[in-house]
Amino acid sequence: MKSASSKLTTKRKLFAMEYLKDLNATQAAIRAGYSEKGAEVTGFNLLRNTKVAAEIQAAMNRRAERLTLTSDYTLRAITNIGHFDPRKLFDEKGNLKDISDLDADTARNIAGFEFVTLYEGEGDQKHAFGQRRKIRLRDSLRALELEGRHQKLFTDKVEHGLDDDTKRFLATKLDLTNATPEQLAELTAFATGGSRSGGDK
Repeated sequence: MKSASSKLTTKRKLFAMEYLKDLNATQAAIRAGYSEKGAEVTGFNLLRNTKVAAEIQAAMNRRAERLTLTSDYTLRAITNIGHFDPRKLFDEKGNLKDISDLDADTARNIAGFEFVTLYEGEGDQKHAFGQRRKIRLRDSLRALELEGRHQKLFTDKVEHGLDDDTKRFLATKLDLTNATPEQLAELTAFATGGSRSGGDK
């Protein structure tokens, strides 16, 4: 049985490979050799092509397997950041551990670090007397938000409405001379953001 890739033209195979680089369909179409003038439409249409889409998905699956990027792995990484205990950075005496002594999960929670050697004295008397180490952790609040969205704990409310100037503009353009009382009620409810009460549903 032939794979989806074997049924694609060379340019479409190339588009699929280029698309994986940055997930930009327009640029992928251009890099694959399609006309730059119509690249946006071409890229959009190629993504809707079932054979191209199947090739892209298969390639993404292969890449995920190589990188062990499964959904479970990603969720575990997010959870690790969201619930990270900063005490793991210190030894039993309260001293900051060396980077080489951190376990893998703890090290992955570090977004950046800065080690500065402290000096005192001048000229020949100048000498190091200590080191200041700063560690910046990954954003645990953001990680918890992503975890919450995965668990569907949050819902995004999208409100649609018209500002007063737009309502006044539309009012001058609508011919309501033949509108029924029910249609006027619906229009009023829409304009005020309310809902009709009574009547058939």
